[in-house]
Amino acid sequence: MNTTSNDVLAASLRQEIDRLWVVLEHMSSADEHRLAAQRFREQADVAEANANFIRAELHSTIKQMHEEVTKYLNAVAVVGYAAYFATWSFSKDIIGKELSALVALLGMISVSFFVLWEIWLAFSVRLKGINDITNVLRNLVAHDDFEGLKHELQGNEARRIAIATPIHRLVFAVSASAAVVGGAIMMQALYMKI
Repeated sequence: MNTTSNDVLAASLRQEIDRLWVVLEHMSSADEHRLAAQRFREQADVAEANANFIRAELHSTIKQMHEEVTKYLNAVAVVGYAAYFATWSFSKDIIGKELSALVALLGMISVSFFVLWEIWLAFSVRLKGINDITNVLRNLVAHDDFEGLKHELQGNEARRIAIATPIHRLVFAVSASAAVVGGAIMMQALYMKI
């Protein structure tokens, strides 16, 4: 073999070795990319689990706050209506028939809005939630699917509560306004009789 063929053979060998190094680098790079992808998947799973936990906690908090506010408002409403109608009953002969009828009408408007709101809320939020749970029991959900389904049910209830909140503000405004105006008329009429 002459030097030129040795040089060609050496050059060819170097090219093959260089190609081998390139392949090895790509394999090493692919392994690194697989590991990086696996780490990103794990981080995404952790982030999703954290988001689901936070979402579930917020849904639970919304439900709990709604129940507490509802109980408080209902207790205040019962005391307020009892006081309103007790005062009206005591003062209806004193304030005259026309004012007594107006005060009674305003009280009934207030009570009607409050009662209709509570009935609507029971059907649109509470009974739908019970119906959702009944469907879960009827369909025999697998244990693995339960946690996700539980979060979905809590989310649905939280959405129903969020939808009901602006309506509640309007109903409360009408109901409270009617009661306040009726109470103010009663107080003014009673004050004038002193």
